[in-house]
Amino acid sequence: MSAKKVISLLVVLVVILVGAGVATYYFLSREVKTNDSTVTKPKTVSEDDLNIKKTTGTEENQSKILYGKVSNHISEQTGAGNNCKSFTMLKYEGGGVVDKDSKENQDLDVTGYPLTYLQTKKNDNYFYVASDQSPVQEQYGATVFDWDLAERDLKSADFTAEESKRVIMSTADKFPSYLKTSPDNKYLVYVMTAKKENKLQGDIRNPRVKDSDLVIRDLTSGEEETILSGNYNRQLFDSFLNFSVQDNSLFTIRTKESGGLEFIKITLASGEIETFAEVFPDFDWEKTLWDDLLPSGFTGHPAHFEISPNENKLAVYKNKSGSDFENCAPSVGHTLWSFNIDQDIISVYDEDSGMIDGLDWKDDSKELAYAVITGGGCYPDYIDAMIKRMDQTGENKEILVTEKQSKILGLGWSPDNQSIVYSVYGSDFVSWLKAVDPKSKEIEKIISSEDTEGSVDKENPVTFNFVGWVEMN
Repeated sequence: MSAKKVISLLVVLVVILVGAGVATYYFLSREVKTNDSTVTKPKTVSEDDLNIKKTTGTEENQSKILYGKVSNHISEQTGAGNNCKSFTMLKYEGGGVVDKDSKENQDLDVTGYPLTYLQTKKNDNYFYVASDQSPVQEQYGATVFDWDLAERDLKSADFTAEESKRVIMSTADKFPSYLKTSPDNKYLVYVMTAKKENKLQGDIRNPRVKDSDLVIRDLTSGEEETILSGNYNRQLFDSFLNFSVQDNSLFTIRTKESGGLEFIKITLASGEIETFAEVFPDFDWEKTLWDDLLPSGFTGHPAHFEISPNENKLAVYKNKSGSDFENCAPSVGHTLWSFNIDQDIISVYDEDSGMIDGLDWKDDSKELAYAVITGGGCYPDYIDAMIKRMDQTGENKEILVTEKQSKILGLGWSPDNQSIVYSVYGSDFVSWLKAVDPKSKEIEKIISSEDTEGSVDKENPVTFNFVGWVEMN
């Protein structure tokens, strides 16, 4: 292969990392248009905001916040005739758990080079994938992360001893990639992905490639079962893998032998598979526009799905890049739909500029919250970010908080439904875990990267990503 072709393929990889949203974070600045008749004005957060408060720690905490850490670097980027810079993920740095009242933070150790965020729902064991080899490589003057690093292990560590041990190892032709634990921490669900000869073809973001198996492991017995042998991939896992709170099962999407896609429900204990047509027969699932939501080949903005806890609605959001460039990056927009399963209706809940970067349902299924970031520029003209909420019907929309010149990297309702916790970082390179009260819109600062790292590294700043909640035994 000529050097010119190699360089072209490398450019494709860099574009893939940008589209994935987990590798390259453009810092954009553009005002988001909102409909004042349906959306209340945002509360802008700054260091001097009088509505930011610290919790007193008087309430008993039954759960802790699980967060991941990533180090980043600033790289040169050329686009639309401008000399720009981008803020790019360098590598995973493990993570920790912290009380919502900031009283206690525990750093969770990892061994080797982690390739995923830590996953757990209880403070007994946490799980992650790591390699003895560094996934960070320098190729033709660019720093890239090898998402297809072949030699890696799925590891577990004890919260008390924090001694990691191998649970799953790579085989001759496959490696463990994505993973999640069930709400009771009794099952580990993970993906085994085929090793790649060509790592520049974008399989990590291709929802139609058949390169992976979905595996369910019983953590009590150690027994496991391969459910979707060769009919699965990492993008489908990332786009939709929800555990049911109604029974011991999970929801996801599989590729069919014909090449199409379909929603399925899998019973964790038995591995039994049912299609959504069987589980929810009153909804016409044939009207799902798969070619628009998860098109074949590399897609920069694949759709994401979140089913409500009562399993009556399926929230679906998809981002899209526009043709207009402002500074170095294209404009972005989003559409948020609700598949109203109990009514056999698909409704548009939100369609606006900006990109959705995380969505979560309240436990009672009566509300949902999601993060939106603006688009159309680049570092150092940072993006603005906000958290929106609405009723299950798509009504009573409001903006709970706006973070100026910042990016929100994840959010979730607290187990008591009294707050929404989110991770955010801004132009000062300080990352925060914060919580917003949906009623008063008051903000709580929980912990910052300065607290965990001791200082701010301007060359390789560390950012947080909200992962979920850990139930304390």
